[in-house]
Amino acid sequence: MTAMRPKLITREIIPFTLSFAALALAALLLDSLLHYYTLVWIGRYLGIVGTLMILGSFRYSLRKRKIISSGNPVTLLRRHEYLAWLGSLSAVFRLVVAFVLVCQAAFRKLCCSVDFGVLGLRWTSLIGLQL
Repeated sequence: MTAMRPKLITREIIPFTLSFAALALAALLLDSLLHYYTLVWIGRYLGIVGTLMILGSFRYSLRKRKIISSGNPVTLLRRHEYLAWLGSLSAVFRLVVAFVLVCQAAFRKLCCSVDFGVLGLRWTSLIGLQL
């Protein structure tokens, strides 16, 4: 049973981890490029494009289950791999953009809350109210 573990690690876990890291790195690189060229607005629409790519990649699964009969399985498999990876990249990038926007909004609200709290304390001390 111990001979099975190194194969599992080298054949499944390490490639999956590296692929996931490459996906995250590619999303960060795409984010940096769009910010550098001030094209951040493009990122807002990449979620739709990514979803369509993932849906397009299901053609291979349909062919594999003999629901459709058109297409070369090898070609469809390659397209499935690329479309699913690029679609995931687009969707992950869209989530990063949304997360950054949500974090910015939350930070602004936090700053407003602190500002109003400080102003409230200052105002109450100026007019002589005890809290």
